[in-house]
Amino acid sequence: MLIIVLSYWLYVLTIYGRYNLRFWQYFRQALIISVARFTNTLAIIVGSVLATVLLVIFPALSLIALVPLYLAPTVWFSYQSCLHVEAVLHYAA
Repeated sequence: MLIIVLSYWLYVLTIYGRYNLRFWQYFRQALIISVARFTNTLAIIVGSVLATVLLVIFPALSLIALVPLYLAPTVWFSYQSCLHVEAVLHYAA
């Protein structure tokens, strides 16, 4: 259950920036996209773990690159998931 909730929260930032929805629809859309592109969800989790390992090995990076190390994989893979789901919906219509 915790993994589903965490993967769900990884997409909320991108969904909020990309779509103009009502409040509760952001959360529903994030859940749909996180399940629809599970490989990208795994890539986000692996990227976050690798960023954490890199920051533990090189603590000086936390002064310079803390936010980009975490946001780069999260935003990139969640954006790719949004594009894929939009393409599937456009192709289906």
